[in-house]
Amino acid sequence: MTRIRLTAVIACALVGSQWSTFAIPHQAGRLHLEARLFSQIVPTDPGAGAGPGQQGRGFTNCGAFGEAGRGIYDKDFSCDDPIAPDNETAIAVHPTNPNLLLAGSNDYQIEFKGSTAILQVPSGFFFSSDGGATWIDGELPLRGSLGGGDPAPAFDLKHNQMVFTSLSFVCGQFAPICTRGNVMFASSPLGLNATAPSGTIVWRDTIVASGSGSDVSAQQYFLDKEWIAVDNHPSSPHFGNIYIVYQQYRSESGSYDESPTMFVKSEDGGRTWTQPVEISGRHPVYCTFQDDADDTATANGPSSPPGNAEGPEDPFACDQDGFSYPVVASDGTLYVQFDNEQNLAAFELPQRYDSQVMLVKSRDGGDTFEGEPPTSANQSGCVHVSSQAAGTARPGFSNPCIIPIHIVNKEDSYDYFSAGSTGPAVPDYPINVTGRTTLTGHQFRVNSAGTIAVGPNTSASAGYRLWTVFADNLNGIRPGRELPAVQPAPPAAQLVSITNTDVFYAYSDDGGSTWVGGDTGGVSGPGRLLVNPADIDADQWFPWADTNKTTGTLVVGYMDADVDGPLRDGYGFSNVNVPVGASPLAPILVNSAISHPNNSLFFLAGVPGCRTCATFIGDYNGLVVDRNGQVHSTWTDMRRSAPTPFPSRAVQDAFYSRQPTPPAP
Repeated sequence: MTRIRLTAVIACALVGSQWSTFAIPHQAGRLHLEARLFSQIVPTDPGAGAGPGQQGRGFTNCGAFGEAGRGIYDKDFSCDDPIAPDNETAIAVHPTNPNLLLAGSNDYQIEFKGSTAILQVPSGFFFSSDGGATWIDGELPLRGSLGGGDPAPAFDLKHNQMVFTSLSFVCGQFAPICTRGNVMFASSPLGLNATAPSGTIVWRDTIVASGSGSDVSAQQYFLDKEWIAVDNHPSSPHFGNIYIVYQQYRSESGSYDESPTMFVKSEDGGRTWTQPVEISGRHPVYCTFQDDADDTATANGPSSPPGNAEGPEDPFACDQDGFSYPVVASDGTLYVQFDNEQNLAAFELPQRYDSQVMLVKSRDGGDTFEGEPPTSANQSGCVHVSSQAAGTARPGFSNPCIIPIHIVNKEDSYDYFSAGSTGPAVPDYPINVTGRTTLTGHQFRVNSAGTIAVGPNTSASAGYRLWTVFADNLNGIRPGRELPAVQPAPPAAQLVSITNTDVFYAYSDDGGSTWVGGDTGGVSGPGRLLVNPADIDADQWFPWADTNKTTGTLVVGYMDADVDGPLRDGYGFSNVNVPVGASPLAPILVNSAISHPNNSLFFLAGVPGCRTCATFIGDYNGLVVDRNGQVHSTWTDMRRSAPTPFPSRAVQDAFYSRQPTPPAP
């Protein structure tokens, strides 16, 4: 078999063996793989081993320059395999020892048997004990038959350990049906006095939340997009608590029903865990749209053999969520941010599913949760559903329903199927070959999710400032701006939005009750703050935020297409600093080479004009600021060609140039 023909076999194998996901509600897609991750260190303020169940090759020491030194800042530190890529990167730094770094990725591993490529995807980890100069590349225990996903690393100061959470999936090789897996927690001890382990890194893992059912079950629970936070503040009354949040996607016979934000915690270093509870609450103003308004009214009700209905639900449940992220403030308050797509008043009908950023918090170590203060109006009709977290008691309300705080509306609808008077809705983004939102000129899927961070602010009543960051297509050519919300009647050409995605931020100095940079007058846009206000013509996406723990400066890292202006061909990775009380500083481009996702070795779109375009480059990047003010960023990078048995990009391009044009999708 020639190398050219092998390319086609590998591309089919990698796509065919993946599991479907509801990473964005209503979009059954495919998790794919792409490229490499890189690390860099720059000043925050310029001028101012194998564990139980382990699979694969074990550990690899990346050496002083990673796999290959790259420029001044960045290096490739995913060195366990010269062929297999990594994506969905994340990174954490020890709160008191800035030399200790822990990163993670989806660690794709490809084994060749003749002309067949066999794929497994454990969660990879990367550990550095010298501030990022050298790295160890290894894997976490692999419980699912196919692997894990959504890696989230952290450090636990009280229990002197590294901790890690990820997903675990169960799929047969090339199986069209997957059983939804679990949320996993793993821990590995550090050396004495928060130093590197003296011997082999040994991970111990446990299941903290379980999914159930398969893609064709009458009722399926698919756990997705989990994240972890640890209370590393010795003065906090909840010092050492470990918190994990995630979405619980529920489907009925293959149809999406809901995806509330769920929560578990451990108070003993991960040895025992609470039962999962739902914390996303209800809101009679901002959660007025329900895909399944009456969950008792199904063809197969609770008494039928399939039994796929849940029972009575709150009419204003905020349970169509995604991308939840937790953070712990210096006083021990836990804040959880999540996206929600139920604000009917913000939709450009018939287009639906524009999302909003919402917030809940716990001041008692995760025992109860709150948002807006309970009132007779927002509690009217409250339904306490099964496994709902307790609301924080207030005078007159012993166990109120949780009312999440609304921060901002986004313009990020993917709805191209709802019908208007003349035709289907026009989505806010172009739609790629797999039915997912993408950027103009590309095929990789993209989302508008961001993260939340907390940093010191002496002028705030609590002594700290909350920051949120996100990205969407507010400034692009889209419905509600230059385009109508509905497609014109045939035979007119169909309308496609043109992206100019930007990264935005907002902040709160009163514990999340009010926000600067959120909505003004209940509409998207007027109150927003831009991370890079100088940019006018290029996409920025996948933002990640942390703060300088001395100055309080917000640091944001994001994919940046400004490296080639309006060409829409490549991207880099940039950092921006936003000092407290000041405007954003100029962006710092930290990559030394441009990535070209339209000339990919994996996840090829195979469509005319974009045959070798990647359809997946991960769903997020990573960034953390250590106590010395240095920034450590990780991102999915695509600059290099993989060695044999993969053909070079030039050979691959020649192969696709000779292929017949496929029929239109």
